[in-house]
Amino acid sequence: APYRNIVAFIGLLFLGKALPDAIFTVLKHFAGMRGFEVLDYGLLGFDAVIALAGVGMIYAAFVWLGAPEPTEYRLEDFEGMDGTGGPAGDGQTAPPELVSAKGEVREVRR
Repeated sequence: APYRNIVAFIGLLFLGKALPDAIFTVLKHFAGMRGFEVLDYGLLGFDAVIALAGVGMIYAAFVWLGAPEPTEYRLEDFEGMDGTGGPAGDGQTAPPELVSAKGEVREVRR
């Protein structure tokens, strides 16, 4: 799981760098700011490549590096178990417990 988080974080950094850069470049061009009279399509293309790489890394992190699908169990697989992984008891008696230092053992009823 740590690789998934690292890859997703780096993909988020790529996407977070390229997407606002492209958006603000286009907005500055439409606003007619000095220096942005002509759109630099090379820069926008590079931003698109970095943004797509970031999206791909995020997708890969959560789809390909994700946890495996849980296996399906049938009810028949758990017959004879009481929920603790051991054999089923009658539910009325507890296991023997040590009650004194003399070594006497007695059963405790619940």
